[in-house]
Amino acid sequence: MKMETGNEIQAKTDLLNDLVHLAIDEGADGAVAIPAAAIVVVPGLADLCHDPKCENYGLSASCPPYVSGPQMMQRLLPRFEHAIFFKIDVPTDILLSNERRHVFKILHTIASLLERTAVKRGFSDAMALAGGSCKEIFCMDQPNCQVVEQGSPCRHQAPRCCQIFHVRIRNQCLPVNGGCRVENGSSHTKYHSR
Repeated sequence: MKMETGNEIQAKTDLLNDLVHLAIDEGADGAVAIPAAAIVVVPGLADLCHDPKCENYGLSASCPPYVSGPQMMQRLLPRFEHAIFFKIDVPTDILLSNERRHVFKILHTIASLLERTAVKRGFSDAMALAGGSCKEIFCMDQPNCQVVEQGSPCRHQAPRCCQIFHVRIRNQCLPVNGGCRVENGSSHTKYHSR
């Protein structure tokens, strides 16, 4: 295993800090960088998509049954050292209305931007995950998902979704031991050691 140099560690720290701030700047109400080891895959959460069946089940390539599910997430997770989690505070009545599409579009847009930024900064394995059906969010006016129906590229290059519902964060990692944490309106970043 190769030891990281001080410059490599600083570059990683700077990127994580920049991504947390970018999420806030783009509309997240809070964001945190955490160790990937703090993420726990919970296989039973995948059942929320098909029992009872979600109205979006099978409508897009980023929703079940077309995503790999919790088993793939368990295999992927060890490849990563860190994760950025962000939140958007939304009243329940909006989440239960058609207005949720706008909120989920913001969620997906932020996630995609974070992934693209990390890749541009040299982290080529960066991966964005976001919840919600991309068909409902981006292609609502289209009769079908062209990835599923025709094997064509995605119209919007939406981040992988639904897989995010397979994970939980170990409570002890947030917020005290979570690395850098920023809440909307905060003028500084707090660092905590493990």
